[in-house]
Amino acid sequence: MVIVVFDTDPVLLDRCLSSLETLDASRRDGTEIIVVDNSPHDDLGKRFSTGVAQWIRGQGNVGFGRAANLGIQAARGEAVLLLNPDAAVSPRAVAALQTALGEINDEKSLLCGWLTKADGVQVDAYMHWWSSTGRLLRRERYRRYLTRQWEQSTVVVQKVSGGALFARRSVLLDLGPFDERFFLYGEDADLSVRARGLGYQLYAVPDAFILHEGASSQTQHSSLVERARVDAAIRIARYHLRYPLSLLVELDLLLISALGLILRRAGSSGSIEGRRDRLAVIRDWGLRRDRQVFEP
Repeated sequence: MVIVVFDTDPVLLDRCLSSLETLDASRRDGTEIIVVDNSPHDDLGKRFSTGVAQWIRGQGNVGFGRAANLGIQAARGEAVLLLNPDAAVSPRAVAALQTALGEINDEKSLLCGWLTKADGVQVDAYMHWWSSTGRLLRRERYRRYLTRQWEQSTVVVQKVSGGALFARRSVLLDLGPFDERFFLYGEDADLSVRARGLGYQLYAVPDAFILHEGASSQTQHSSLVERARVDAAIRIARYHLRYPLSLLVELDLLLISALGLILRRAGSSGSIEGRRDRLAVIRDWGLRRDRQVFEP
């Protein structure tokens, strides 16, 4: 099991690690916990290293995708669960994922736990979209699809979330797994697009219940989050769509960001600054087909 942390709320990380202690005994005893720490501080390592097989740090803030790759490469188990530090697993989650993987019995498969929050299943964890407008138009319909399917042992989905990705380690390494040009967002969507293009099936496992706080770093690092999110949206469009279509995705981002800034509906100066951060990234991309790796 690989957990990537960066300035993570200690309360959430404690909840995450504590939830692993509630796993079924047979799963808990065979679970290797690896934490990849992108933080420049060693506070978390000193406080939470007990019970962690490997605490990898010193690489600096290299982004989620690259840090996850480091953890997956360091893992020794046959299968790997990539878990967000603001997530808490149910006692049967790992067993459910392993059972589903065995029942599917297909090397070309990627699984994901059933990520939920207070208002239900996290739709964005499983739905792929190219544009903000497309997401807005399709999101409720996809929510209904997931709600209808939740009693199934596995649910075919469009995307597997990096917040609870589960697969054979060999499969992940064959896929990369993550393109390290994505810094904080989009790496799981990119992986899903590439995997589906290679004939992989993507599944969510409802019995692998995982409570996911979500957006735990957005308040403290709002500027970084906004810039990384927009960079990822443009980047994935450039890499997987025809160039003219990728420009339409960028135009959609531009119009929505500019409209939000003009109408001042943000409700706070911080969110207005976030829209300015988004526009700055869109300007930097311009008509480029690619650009340097995003850096904080």
